[in-house]
Amino acid sequence: MHQRSRSDRPWMHMTVFVDYAYGFHAVPAMAAASDLVAEGVIISNSYVPDSPAGPTTDYVFDVSNVIANHKGDAIPRQISLHEHGGPQLPDNIEVKNALEYHDGDHVIVFLRQVSPGRYTSIAGPQSAFNVENGLVSAHHPDQQVTNFTGPMPLDDFIELVGQ
Repeated sequence: MHQRSRSDRPWMHMTVFVDYAYGFHAVPAMAAASDLVAEGVIISNSYVPDSPAGPTTDYVFDVSNVIANHKGDAIPRQISLHEHGGPQLPDNIEVKNALEYHDGDHVIVFLRQVSPGRYTSIAGPQSAFNVENGLVSAHHPDQQVTNFTGPMPLDDFIELVGQ
């Protein structure tokens, strides 16, 4: 009997579940645990097919406002965000509970530094907030931080981060 290889199975579908070690119930606690909290815009994304961490995407993030910088390092205007999943994954790969951005997303992100200029979210989908018309809301509505009842004005959110 002929054994078929995985490449002979175009119908094969892979689902990856991402589980984050950190869960935060308060925005100030998440900010305190972050290396960097920044506001900016996602300007591009690229799928990383050979990542040892599984299906991932690198995003170019244009920083417009450094809200908190706990390492004290100089922050370049553009940084790389490395996240599980992403909008350009092959059709047969699905990543559940992943933080996904699209080009043009205006967000506030809570980040951990991986290497100089390269960051990842500190708590997955809980780590990102949309900014639209001066209001901040959860980027991923199923992953809200308990004490965040947004939408709220941007200035109030920045004050909340600093508490």
